[in-house]
Order: sequence, then C-alpha cells, then structure tokens
Amino acid sequence: MIWLAAALLIGCELLPTRTTTSDADNHTGGQRPDTFQGLVQYAQWLRKQTPETLKTARGEAEQRARASGGATDQVRLALVLSVPGTSVHDEARARALLEKLLHESSPQDPGLHAFAAMLAANLEDRQWVRERLQRRLSAERQHRERLEHKLEELKDIEQQLHRRDQTDAAAPR
Repeated sequence: MIWLAAALLIGCELLPTRTTTSDADNHTGGQRPDTFQGLVQYAQWLRKQTPETLKTARGEAEQRARASGGATDQVRLALVLSVPGTSVHDEARARALLEKLLHESSPQDPGLHAFAAMLAANLEDRQWVRERLQRRLSAERQHRERLEHKLEELKDIEQQLHRRDQTDAAAPR
C-alpha cells in the first residue's frame, strides 16, 4: 500500500506542469513582484511564453496598471509590451509608460525607478539599432540601384559595339 502511494506521488511529480495565465504574476522566482529580482524573473518568464499566454499576460497587466496606477504595475506592463517579436510587442507604448514614470518628481521606490530607467535605456538602444540598420539597409539599396544602373549602361555599350561590329563586317571593302 505504501509503495502504491509513493508511486502515485512520484508519478504526479513527473507529469509536466502547464503554465497557466494566472501564474503570470507569480513568476518572480520566489521574489516579491515589486523587487528588482522579481521584475527580472518576470521578464525572463515572459520571454519563454507562448503567444496565447503573452496575450493574456498583457491583458492582465493592462487591467492592473489601469486599476492601481502603481509604478510596479506600469513597469510590469512595459515589460510585457517590450517582448520583441511577439504580437503583444508595442515598444512605443512601453517607452511612453516608462518615460511617464521616470519623469515623476519624487520616485517612491528608487530601485524600481532604476529598473525602469534601465528598461527605458534598453528600449532606446533597440530603437537606435533599428534606425541604424534601416539607414544602412537604405544605403545598401541605393548602392545596389547604382550598380544595376551601371550594369545596364554597360549592356547598352556592349550592344552598341556589337551592332557596330556587325555593320562594319557587312560593309563592302
């Protein structure tokens, strides 16, 4: 009988657990959700989630941010919005939330304020990199177009030379 109970307990522990959307706010690695470590854990958790879970996490974060208006909830919403390559990605809104928070005259929590500043700087860096890549891509396209134009000019010259050689060969001597 004891073996059966032990086998059942071990079997239950081996079953894969599925992350539910209500767990989103609890994924802070045992840290308080408003601490630096808790926010880092939450950010790491977000990056591993499915699109469906991220949509739900965004909805929950938006509700909390609207209801409380608290700095922690604003930062958590910014974290959700800053997950790149997802349907919940809205960097402009995340930056706006963080800028509003950072421009408060007296931050209530210096650690949270520092985290928000770090996240805002990261988002600005991403924007800078994107803009730089866009400029570089644009320059490469212009260069390619110039080269294609030169190639067309060379083809025209080659055709003119070929026609001239044909007319010279056909002319009586």
